Amino acid sequence: MKNPIFAVAYAIMWIIPVSFIVINEKKYDERQLLARNTAFKAAFITLITYCFGCGIINCLDIVWADLPIQMFLGALISITFFSAYCIIMDAYFISTKKRKWNFITYHLSTAVLSTLSVLIDAGRGEALWSSDGLSPLALKIAFSASFFVIGIISLVKTVSDRKVTK
Repeated sequence: MKNPIFAVAYAIMWIIPVSFIVINEKKYDERQLLARNTAFKAAFITLITYCFGCGIINCLDIVWADLPIQMFLGALISITFFSAYCIIMDAYFISTKKRKWNFITYHLSTAVLSTLSVLIDAGRGEALWSSDGLSPLALKIAFSASFFVIGIISLVKTVSDRKVTK
């Protein structure tokens, strides 16, 4: 990658919410712990399968992306899968109504800002595909999509939970 700023921003966007989760660790019931453990296993299997697939493709000398882009995509897919599974199975980390809406706002606003960054880069002429395979623009698109997915799943889950409780 020519510009490490995106990688640093990506790391910060995941470190901030995870640090709040660790600081504000709550007790979970057995159902939530079981769902989280299942999500961990599924995300790990997803990551291993992805890395295995990338290894096979690289052994066949098919160049589709640089190694850092491949690995960031794999981590992004795995983390998104874990987060979505936890949200859907009610094993996510947010306990209060205000924190749920802050979580949704954070993810959707990050997705919008990331999408604006993608549009600016595309407007500057950066291509999605280069001679080396996928460009960093593809990683930015995947990052934006990940945050949209998590934000939308959280929003749908919060609204549906509200309708059930009424």
